Amino acid sequence: MNEFTELKIAKKLCEWVKKLGKRHPELLLLFATPNTSTDFFLPVPRWGYHGLFIKIEPELSENEELSKIQFRSTEKDWLKNLKDQGYLIVITYGFADTVKLILTYLNPENYQRNLIKQLFKDYMRWEFD
Repeated sequence: MNEFTELKIAKKLCEWVKKLGKRHPELLLLFATPNTSTDFFLPVPRWGYHGLFIKIEPELSENEELSKIQFRSTEKDWLKNLKDQGYLIVITYGFADTVKLILTYLNPENYQRNLIKQLFKDYMRWEFD
């Protein structure tokens, strides 16, 4: 994992949120979750979820494949509990992927409700069980 790259993505995401926050105040609720298995939390209910936890990974190069992220047993338990309580937990790869996820999550009126599982299915990069 390249922490420097993840830090740059996080800083860019914070700048993006500040710029769009006046037009979309719910973005201003996004906050970092240091020392957890995730990087950010958006406490805005959408799509039947109570909120969105985001784990940001560096952007993949053309030849790289999605790698299975290795979580410790305690982290898996914590993430599974969050999922069981109705939170969406998503791993994104790079800034553009993260922005796409947030915009999709925040704009349910732009999508038919029955498409939600397909929209987020691509983001589900690991199994909890």
